[in-house]
Amino acid sequence: MFLFIIELYIVKVYVIHIDLLKAFVKIYYYVGLSNNKYGQYLKSKTIEYFINILIDKIFI
Repeated sequence: MFLFIIELYIVKVYVIHIDLLKAFVKIYYYVGLSNNKYGQYLKSKTIEYFINILIDKIFI
């Protein structure tokens, strides 16, 4: 039972990881990997937002 739960979590993380990849590709495309303050702010907020989603999906 315990292993089954872990496998479910791994599947969840993997599915979310694909969404994260797509989201970061879009963000980096629009920001252009710029070094300006707005680009850095947007990337940091995006990372923070998706980490919160990841934690919510795993533990809830």
